[in-house]
Amino acid sequence: MFHNLVNQQINLKIRLKINSDIDEAVNNLTKIIHSAAVASTFTTNKPAQMHTNSQILPAQIRSLIVEKRRARAQYHYTRLPSHKVVDAISSSLEKKQYCTSAFLDLSQAFDRVWHQGLLYKLRKCLPSALFLLIKSYLDNRHFQIRLGTAFSNIAAIHAGVPQGGILSPILFNIFVSDQPTLANTLVADYADDKAIMSIHENPEIASASLQLHLDLMADWYKKWRVKINSTKSVHITFTLKLGQCPNVFINNTPIPTSDVIPPQTFKSLQPTYKKSLHPNPSRQSQTLAKKNMVS
Repeated sequence: MFHNLVNQQINLKIRLKINSDIDEAVNNLTKIIHSAAVASTFTTNKPAQMHTNSQILPAQIRSLIVEKRRARAQYHYTRLPSHKVVDAISSSLEKKQYCTSAFLDLSQAFDRVWHQGLLYKLRKCLPSALFLLIKSYLDNRHFQIRLGTAFSNIAAIHAGVPQGGILSPILFNIFVSDQPTLANTLVADYADDKAIMSIHENPEIASASLQLHLDLMADWYKKWRVKINSTKSVHITFTLKLGQCPNVFINNTPIPTSDVIPPQTFKSLQPTYKKSLHPNPSRQSQTLAKKNMVS
């Protein structure tokens, strides 16, 4: 039903001669997709009528609706990247394993999206008409800097998604959607924040798996012209044991080790329960470590 509604409303015979025509076409396409999604989704009546209708529904149906809403809320809760980080660390602590993690910081990620690389990926997943529309949306963009009454020369923009654009987050997600993954590592992404976690009983194996994933990421960053800020990235090991995981590198540069996740740099991946997931041993973890040494 969604595709039929889009096909009925979309008009590909439009003028694309100036920038305002392109912006108008993109806005119209976004409105068509939004209205089609709303129309093809089952919606309840207005809030005033919904209360009346809920009294008419049988008790069994009402309980099913409540259960569905609870399940949906739980699904969205577990889908948040910060909760994924919390669950992985908590599980490793319960099993007395090493959870060594790399939190990577990208330098101006949205401003450095390589246009040619993005168009190469869009060509694979979009019909030709939509591809040409978005291509015209990205091409022939320019910028100029003003300082007081002085103006710089006009220069072309060859990278980055339009700031504040409706499609910009979607275009960025498409650009980074083919990042490498491994079976023995966990990844949590949110916008330009990225966490890679490796869990194992042996600290050497945990760091080796993490390093392998970082090597793959370094190759991907180089291929698609993404700049990684290795000085702002951090390497943290969460464990109740006294052992240490070896340092890891990216682009042959050691990632600085830290005791906490930088709240400003990785705010979207910051665990909710900071104290309980602090990598430095608390009194309880020190007691457990001493018991392990005695045994």
